[in-house]
Amino acid sequence: MNLLLTRPEAGFASTLDRAEPPAAPAVGSTLRDLADTACRTACRTAALRGALLLVADRVGGRPVVVGGHGPATAELHARLGRPALARLVHDALTAGEPAGPTPHPLVLVPVASGGRRLGVIVAMPHRGDRRPDGAPRRALQAVAEITAAALLQAQTVAADEERLVRARVELARTIHEEVVQRLFGASLVLSSDAPLGSADLELCCTEVQGALRDLRSILGESLRAPVAPPAGSLAAKLRALGNEPDVVAICDGCAQDVAADQDAVARSVLAEAVRNARKHAVDPQITVTARIRPDLITLTVENDGAPAVPAGEPGLGLRLAATEALHADGLLEHGPTAAGRWRVRLTLPNQPETV
Repeated sequence: MNLLLTRPEAGFASTLDRAEPPAAPAVGSTLRDLADTACRTACRTAALRGALLLVADRVGGRPVVVGGHGPATAELHARLGRPALARLVHDALTAGEPAGPTPHPLVLVPVASGGRRLGVIVAMPHRGDRRPDGAPRRALQAVAEITAAALLQAQTVAADEERLVRARVELARTIHEEVVQRLFGASLVLSSDAPLGSADLELCCTEVQGALRDLRSILGESLRAPVAPPAGSLAAKLRALGNEPDVVAICDGCAQDVAADQDAVARSVLAEAVRNARKHAVDPQITVTARIRPDLITLTVENDGAPAVPAGEPGLGLRLAATEALHADGLLEHGPTAAGRWRVRLTLPNQPETV
C-alpha cells in the first residue's frame, strides 16, 4: 500500500507508542470495544497475528491507538513508535496520496467511508512475511469497510449524547427561569413578617399555579415514549418470508437454539437485505438460505433481477446492518456473484445461553 510521506506534527510518534489511548476520542469504552471487535474479526478472517485500530485525535488530529487484538499487538505498538511508520499512519488518516511503501511485512488498511478517512488498521500477518492476498485480503478490506460504518455510527452516538447533555442543561435553565423564579418570588412574599392581605395571597396562589403549569409544559416537551423492540424470532421471520410470492426461504437447523443477541442481529440483517433487494432490483426473485448450527449462524440472501440503478456504495441500511454484525462478532459481506446475482451474506457465532 502506498501512502504519502509528509512531515508529522512534533511529538506524535510518542503518542502512538502508548498502550492506553488518550481521552480525546469521546466515545470512551464504546470506541474501545468497537476497535477490539474489529481487530479480533480481522485477525480471524484474514489470518493475522495481530491488528491495531488507530483513529485521529479530535483535538490535534494525531493518530492514537484505540484497540487491538492478537499476540503481536505489543510488537505493533513498538513498530508504531518508529518515525517512518508513524508518518505513514499519520498520512493514512490525513492525506492518502500514494508515494511511499508500508514497511514489510506490515499491512495498512485505511478505514474510510464516502471519501472520509476515519481510521487505519495496522496488521501483522500470521505466516512469516507473507501479506494477506486473495480471499483474506478481501476479508480484511470488508472488515475495514464495516469498521468505517461502525465508527460513523459511534460518532453519531457521541454527537447524540452531547446533544442530550445540552438538552438537559437547557431544560435546567428553562425550569430555573420560568418556574424557580416564580416560586422564589412567591416564597419571599409568604415568608415576610408583614401581615398578608387577600391580594397578596391571591398573587402567591396565581404564581404557584402558573409555575406548576409551566413545569408540566416543560416536562411534557422533554419526555418521549420509548420505542418497543421488534418481536419474533429468526425462525418465525423465515417462515413468514417463505409465504411471500417473491421469496424462497430455506432453513437448515431452524430447531437449533439461537442466542438472543445474535437472533436480533440476524433478523435485522434479513429484513434490510430483503428490503434492499426489493428496492434496488426489478422484479427480483429472492432466495434466503439460513444454516443454524450450535456454534455458527450463516444467513445468505440472493436475488436476481437487474438493478434499477447502477451498483455503487452500499446504502445506509446495509452499513448499519454491517455495524450490528460487527458488534456481535460477526461479518456481513455483500456484492455481485459470478452468476450475475446480488448476495448479502451474514456469518455470526452462535452462543445460546444454557440453563
